[in-house]
Amino acid sequence: MTDKIVKFIEMAVPTWPCNFRCQYCYVGQHYSDIERGKVQKFEYTPEQIANALSRERLGGTAMMNFCANGETLILPINLEYIKAILAQGHFVMVVTNMTQTKALKELCELPAEWRERLFLKCSFHWMELKRLDMLDLFVENVQMCWDAGISQTIEITPHDELIPEIPEIKEFSLKHFGALPHITIARDENNELKKLTKLSDSEYEKIWGQFDSALFSYKLRTWGKKVKNYCYVGEWGYSINIANGKIYKCSSCGFVGNLVKNTYKSLPKKPACTKCPFRHCYNSHGWLGFGGMVPELAKETYAQMRDRVRNDGTHWVLPRMLKVFETRVSDNHKEHSVIKKFYKRLMS
Repeated sequence: MTDKIVKFIEMAVPTWPCNFRCQYCYVGQHYSDIERGKVQKFEYTPEQIANALSRERLGGTAMMNFCANGETLILPINLEYIKAILAQGHFVMVVTNMTQTKALKELCELPAEWRERLFLKCSFHWMELKRLDMLDLFVENVQMCWDAGISQTIEITPHDELIPEIPEIKEFSLKHFGALPHITIARDENNELKKLTKLSDSEYEKIWGQFDSALFSYKLRTWGKKVKNYCYVGEWGYSINIANGKIYKCSSCGFVGNLVKNTYKSLPKKPACTKCPFRHCYNSHGWLGFGGMVPELAKETYAQMRDRVRNDGTHWVLPRMLKVFETRVSDNHKEHSVIKKFYKRLMS
């Protein structure tokens, strides 16, 4: 088995239930409480999806990011898809609020070699954790997973209501995680994906920049900047709905086909994206940062955007995963020639 990553695939999990009610949640911006309880019908079993994403079919090892519309680990079926993909030899990222102890214990009991290929994006929803008296549970579950050899990152979604809590968050994080959390950016789904804040750009950057997060810096630099470059989504990366098997070039962009119904020997290589429909890359740190889908826009490595070094010199991201994060998917592909890029632009 090789750790050379040849594909970055978003595994969209169409389940909405969540035990939190964060005011900045992009799901909450769209759906009522009744709608948030829905679960899309799963047309294919975990084994069918995993077999359709074999290393042989993908041409090598992939990094697959599982993220539900609600809490990813709240439904047992989602955990089965994660385990089935790990069984295929791929690397897996999981976005989770770290409160689903039973599911996390199951991950900690997986074979050691599987745990080395697992990475948890721990969404540190401070206000909800305090409201529900779950801060201690969050810390305990994070430590349990680190003790089990699972790489993690602690990430905060910034919002204006959280600003008075920053001093306490810093003190808590340094005490329990050995470093400050990384910072992402909340998007306003009802307002052209603009930043979800009433602050000016300079105020926003100054306040949240004090966490010295490379993830935040990268998101800021790519935010609001339309990608006009030649993008290799649809060739080096895809977005796949695990319930119905539909494949897209990236997040809801460029339908490709059905993963299970269509008996491709390998996933089809659609013309790379030359006309991005979004006002900026929907998930720039993943597609552009780790994926390198637009090689000239890659700056920080994913290791910089996800890892932290604790006060005792140890890392949040463990050695095998850290080595993978120091590379990009684009490192393992040859770029198209100028002539081929020109031809594909004309055809798109």
